[in-house]
Amino acid sequence: MTRKFLGEQGIEFEDLDVDANPELVEEMIELSGQLGTPVISVDDNVLVGFDERKLREALQSAGHELKS
Repeated sequence: MTRKFLGEQGIEFEDLDVDANPELVEEMIELSGQLGTPVISVDDNVLVGFDERKLREALQSAGHELKS
């Protein structure tokens, strides 16, 4: 859902597969404090799980103009 939403908004993102790289799991835990996925980092905002409202708020705070 996150990939689809960001794609529809025309927002570039980096998609990292934590299943394929154990080092990324450690980075994810350090960043978010938990194992939930996806972990979405927008500037200083870290979101765990897909929550469109919170993601919209974080992106708008970072200066992105979003489609309805």
